[in-house]
Amino acid sequence: MAQEAEQLGDSSYGESTITVTVPSLVQINGVDNIIFGELTADHIKNGHTQSDSVCVFSNVADHGYVVKAEGSGEDDAFTLSQVGGEGTEVPLAYEVTFGPTGNGTPINNPGDTVIGTGSESIACSSDNASFEVILSSENLEKVTAGNYSGTLTLTVSPPEEEPAG
Repeated sequence: MAQEAEQLGDSSYGESTITVTVPSLVQINGVDNIIFGELTADHIKNGHTQSDSVCVFSNVADHGYVVKAEGSGEDDAFTLSQVGGEGTEVPLAYEVTFGPTGNGTPINNPGDTVIGTGSESIACSSDNASFEVILSSENLEKVTAGNYSGTLTLTVSPPEEEPAG
């Protein structure tokens, strides 16, 4: 409750304590679809990579964040399913990296996390991170001809606070 001076006079004053709690917030902007299109024999032989630049905002003290990647395969695996297939086809496995633009860290397993430093502005005047989807020649050689599709989910969250102690 606000405190007030209880004096009648030619002036009087009141005080109000103002409090606000700003939560830890993050946001990822600019995530686009990865479209490999039709691969060539060279892609099958050597593998093929596509990337997308994004911007991550974080309002924690060091602008840190944690990103978790999950695929749409069984148990969130990084796999693509054959579109219109009969269900007996081998899924096309892929690899994922995430990190500062041009310097991604491999995310080896679904649910694994990578830490990063984000923008201090929600507007994100420039991209500060990127992710890559890598189709290795080893994985491309295991699948049959056809169209493959799946979803990669990137979840960004504030870093967990260290326990006081």
